Amino acid sequence: MDEFTLACDETIRRSKEFHSLLCKEFLLDKFVVPSWWYSDARPSISFAFINVGLLHLGGVLMLAEAENYTSCLALLRPMVEASVRGLWLFCCAADEKILSFAESREHFEFPRFRLMLEEIASQKADISKHLLRIETWKDLCDYTHGGVRLIERFAITEANSDKARLQITEAVRNGTTALGISVFLFVQDKRFRPDLKQFTKTLLLHYVHDGSSYKRNLQKLKSKLEDEELRYEFETEVEKYKLKGDHRYKESYKESPFDD
Repeated sequence: MDEFTLACDETIRRSKEFHSLLCKEFLLDKFVVPSWWYSDARPSISFAFINVGLLHLGGVLMLAEAENYTSCLALLRPMVEASVRGLWLFCCAADEKILSFAESREHFEFPRFRLMLEEIASQKADISKHLLRIETWKDLCDYTHGGVRLIERFAITEANSDKARLQITEAVRNGTTALGISVFLFVQDKRFRPDLKQFTKTLLLHYVHDGSSYKRNLQKLKSKLEDEELRYEFETEVEKYKLKGDHRYKESYKESPFDD
């Protein structure tokens, strides 16, 4: 099995393990104080959004494991958007906004995505910057709506499986981290079960504990891809000279710089 497949498979495996453990604890009857929960719409509405994000992450991982990379990418925006909306409702929305949502969901409008991120960051600046490590918002929208970026990724998937696996490895890793951080920020409130905060923190740290080695390996794989692309360009140029009957290739390329 090649390095790209191993890296992708291992990232998916660890992400599925993280997702499974988190889902077992992120349940209403395990971490809330009932008297507070049912007297205030804010936590229940926020939980619903973040839980949708958690469910979408499960879908992302299933699609990645099945090598359905195009649909996997398309699900990234709903995953991120649901969790960010949940955090904004819980941490930032004014009481009248919560009341408005509870009374008339069909007429409720969320702020622009970037504004929600900025408001969350103003209250959780130390860690909220990692919420969107997966891609820019514009790219996420493009993936979901079948835009140019998604079509480019589809073409890459068809043409170069190594590049596709590398990009999915990054997307899965960063998406899982972002969702984990969303849950961690959500459970900071002192009214939640105290040990849930520590559990989520420990689980998240365990998931990203190999950060340095992961980045080194990712850079190694990227360099390998770049070398392969340069080799392809080099060999294509040599072949072009040969087809033209141009003998310059004999002088310029006596020895391939890519040969071991």
